[in-house]
This record gives sequence, structure tokens and C-alpha cells, in this order.
Amino acid sequence: MNCSALDRILQVLPSNALRVFDVNLRAPHDDLKLVRARAKSSDLLKLNAEEAGRIVLNADEEQPGSEEAMARALAQEFGCAMVCITAGFRGAGLLANDQWFWEKGREVDVCDTVGCGDAFLARLISHLLNDDLSPSESLASACRRGEWVAQQVGATPAY
Repeated sequence: MNCSALDRILQVLPSNALRVFDVNLRAPHDDLKLVRARAKSSDLLKLNAEEAGRIVLNADEEQPGSEEAMARALAQEFGCAMVCITAGFRGAGLLANDQWFWEKGREVDVCDTVGCGDAFLARLISHLLNDDLSPSESLASACRRGEWVAQQVGATPAY
């Protein structure tokens, strides 16, 4: 049911719509075959380093330092224009226009990590759609938002 509804939505979207796929592999609902099929219809693929490792390397652990190589492999396999890989406190990377950008994470006093990835992605998408910052600046802004949310209580703190 969800797949057919998604197919209908994708069919009616304007050709210039940004199609974003935030992978979020969560056992026992982590169907890699379905992820591979759906990733092909996205323009921006966002996943964390562990998820990227599972898809690209068939590994259960993330491999720090391999984010760019995994992003390039994902972009090639799925034909995505942009791939974003988050790596928690280490930072995040964005492959856009065949250029790799990396933003180091900043040390923060973590209160609650729920919602950090969503806040990060919302900020990144906002900048990409508005074209108000470079990809590097957009990534940095998204990282700062995720870090700020991590310092708050709850997934949706008041801004």
C-alpha cells in the first residue's frame, strides 16, 4: 500500500521537484532490496555512515574515513545527483555536482539525539532549495542545526 501510494506521488511530482530519500534502516524493517529500488528515484540520498556501510560494503560497522568513497559508490549505483552521509559527532559529508564536501562535527553537550538527523536534513534541504548558500555552507549550517538539537530535550525543541 505505501509503495503504491509513493509511486502515485512520484508520478505527479513536477520534474524539477527535489526527491529526497532519508534511508533510516531500522531492524526489523530494513529491507535493503526495497531501499535499493527506491533510492533510484531520489535526487538526494541521505543516510548515516553505518547505513552506507551496510548498503555499499555489506558491513555491520561503519568505517570512518570511507564516507566519500561510499557516497560516490551510492551516487553511481543509484544515479543520485547528491548523497549526504552523516557520521554523528565526526561530522557529515555531501557529494554534490561530483564534488565532495566534509564538515567536521563540533563538540557539544549532548542531551538527546532524537530528532538531530531530521533537523539536519530539514536545514540542508532548505538551503539547497533556496540556493542561498554554497553546498559547503549548506552542509555546515545543517551540522550546526543538528548539534543544536542534540543539546535540547526532545526531538522537536522550540526554535
